[in-house]
Amino acid sequence: MIEKEEIKNRLIKKYNYPDEGAELVASKLLGLDEKLVTEFVKWWETDQLPMIEIEGYSIEKFISEYDSTPPAAFLNMNWLIKNPEEAKKAFSKGYDNVIVKKNE
Repeated sequence: MIEKEEIKNRLIKKYNYPDEGAELVASKLLGLDEKLVTEFVKWWETDQLPMIEIEGYSIEKFISEYDSTPPAAFLNMNWLIKNPEEAKKAFSKGYDNVIVKKNE
C-alpha cells in the first residue's frame, strides 16, 4: 500500500490541502473499504479514474457534478459503502464535501 506521508505530500502539492487536513485525509484514505483499495492504488499510480459505481454515484460524478477532488471522491464513495442512507441523504441535499474529523 501507499505510505501515509506520500499521500499527504501529494494532497498538499497537487490538491492544495492544508497540512493538517492532508494528514487527516491521508489517514482516512488508508482506511478505505477493501472494495475501493485496488481502485485507489490504480488511480494513484496511473491518474486514471476508476469506473466504479456505488448507490448510483461514481468517482467521476463526484468530480464533475460536486466539484470534489479525486481523493475526496474516494472518501465519498467509502461513505456510500459504510453508511449508504446517510451519505445519499447528504449528497441529495448538496453536502458534497467530505468532512474529516479527528478521532478523539
